[in-house]
Amino acid sequence: MARGEKNLYKSKNSFTIHKIETNNLGGGKTYAALHGPTIKAANTRQAVPLLKVITDKYLTDVDNYDHLFMHLLIDNVLEFNKLNYSTGMFFTEAEHAAYSKATQNIGKYMQLLRQRAKEVKQLLWHITAKTHYMMHFPKEARLVSPRFVQNYIEESYIGCLLYTSDAADER
Repeated sequence: MARGEKNLYKSKNSFTIHKIETNNLGGGKTYAALHGPTIKAANTRQAVPLLKVITDKYLTDVDNYDHLFMHLLIDNVLEFNKLNYSTGMFFTEAEHAAYSKATQNIGKYMQLLRQRAKEVKQLLWHITAKTHYMMHFPKEARLVSPRFVQNYIEESYIGCLLYTSDAADER
């Protein structure tokens, strides 16, 4: 593994978050979306701790299920990211169990939030092909950590899935 990649996996703040501008908003035909060259997975990963701070500060209504589910979603994304970037090439049984739980909870809370938004006729919490694909990571992690085998071929595959998904949505 290249020295730069080793440093990437060791550092918690390897990426700077570029300024998000108004031209990064939109892009979806039905759902609001962030897009453009500054919106990358690394930026999104690095933004999650900030989202946790914002959520803790402003989403404080204990009787509001949306607030509760957003807290739980962010907590599980943080756990997923922590396990993805702090474990070795092979998960221990305990790490794999925690990874599976965090992944399943991410899917569960996204679906709950989407359903609640749908009930009040809001198009929020778009579940993308990448989100679906992520739900398969724990199965892959039984063999080897997805971090060590993820590559651009998979990203191209996701692009094909997104194209197919978008085409199906147009029908």
